[in-house]
Amino acid sequence: MLKEAAQKLEEVFSEKGFIRVITHIDADGISSGAIIAQLLKEKNQTFWLSFVKQLDDSFIKSLFTDLKECNCKAIIFLDLGSNKLNELESLKTKVFIVDHHQLENSEQDETESALSNVVFVNPLLESEQEAEKLSASGLSYLVAKNLNLEKKFAQVSLLGMIGDLQDKNISKDNKLILDDAKEAGMLLKRGLVVFSSLRPIHKSIEYSDLNVDSNLILRETGINIKKEDGTYTTLLDLDEQQTSGLLTSILLSRQNTSQDQDIIGNIYIVNIANQKWDARELATILNACGRLGYASVALSLLLDSRDSIKKIDEIYTRYKEQIVKGLNYARGNKIERDGYVTINAKDNIKDTMIGTIVSILASSLVYPDQTVLVGLAYREDKIKVSARVVRNNNNNNNHSNNKINLYLLLDSVIKKIGGEAGGHENAAGCLIDKEKEQDFLEALEEELKAIIPLPKR
Repeated sequence: MLKEAAQKLEEVFSEKGFIRVITHIDADGISSGAIIAQLLKEKNQTFWLSFVKQLDDSFIKSLFTDLKECNCKAIIFLDLGSNKLNELESLKTKVFIVDHHQLENSEQDETESALSNVVFVNPLLESEQEAEKLSASGLSYLVAKNLNLEKKFAQVSLLGMIGDLQDKNISKDNKLILDDAKEAGMLLKRGLVVFSSLRPIHKSIEYSDLNVDSNLILRETGINIKKEDGTYTTLLDLDEQQTSGLLTSILLSRQNTSQDQDIIGNIYIVNIANQKWDARELATILNACGRLGYASVALSLLLDSRDSIKKIDEIYTRYKEQIVKGLNYARGNKIERDGYVTINAKDNIKDTMIGTIVSILASSLVYPDQTVLVGLAYREDKIKVSARVVRNNNNNNNHSNNKINLYLLLDSVIKKIGGEAGGHENAAGCLIDKEKEQDFLEALEEELKAIIPLPKR
């Protein structure tokens, strides 16, 4: 699949015309865009890259006009397109889709035979068991690697993997990407997973969700906040014995130990734009830029522009302010039922931020395993819906063998009321007309009643 896609793309390079690249605004989409942009630059291709919140029908219609007015020899969709195969095939130009999202059931069986002008790269085409084990940026990197892209962009690919939460269970292909990233200079260390490992250690622990007294923990383990040269100690400064002592002290101090395994993991330090970054923090920064309309700034950083770093810092500060504002609203306006939570934010949370707010709440340890969280936010005459499901890795819960697939859930709802759905098993979204707001909420509850025991009202 990957080699064939690379060969087909290389054939396009020899033709006249420019290449259109369309990618998503999250960390995975931006990372994918940077990888393909670098590849096209190295192959001396003329291209135009743009970011979209969602690949909706109105945007696809605009592409027909673009194709009539310019000499576009191919369109590449990144982190998008799996649920729009028939529409994209009708563009009547060479189309490349590099994505890992779920396909519509009706399309999955007929994909390879029906799409004559589409090169489709998606792990789901090979095996259902491989779903979501490669991010779009991972797929983009592996395609580009077949065309001799330098290995340092494996570090960029890693940001998409982390942004899509694929770093807890590393697949075989992701392991190959990690090996390339390490060869290109990425530092990998096992330790305490907090945000961020490059910041002062007391602040990293304080601002995490560990619920411990950082100063007390550090005193107990004999770790000084500052080093002899006056600079602050970070997690990376700790030796193996100090790291072990810190982890032991934190585990003994935590009141809620249901997810203790989640505090220990890999720390990834990547080198981007000649600067070291904690990959988890940089993935969040990419998301911040995308959500606030500055995806192009993030792209320039991944393509080694140091001039973008100051702007990145300003955007990230604004993003954190938006998160605090959004969480405050959500906590005071959520509706909780047995098995699910809805947050109808209307105009009070940006449509590009509602997914982030719901994700934070889903990982807050407040809700039981398999609880579904659904957020709604206005986008002009539409409503952006984002859904997440709590996965607390507690194998003793009653739902462990009855996992909820959010994409299928939302797809079922919009088939009743109209709209467009996309996403994964654990994180999905849809776009509906604003006048369908109440219809959506009623249809959602009806669907949830089939999979979650809800009280009669």
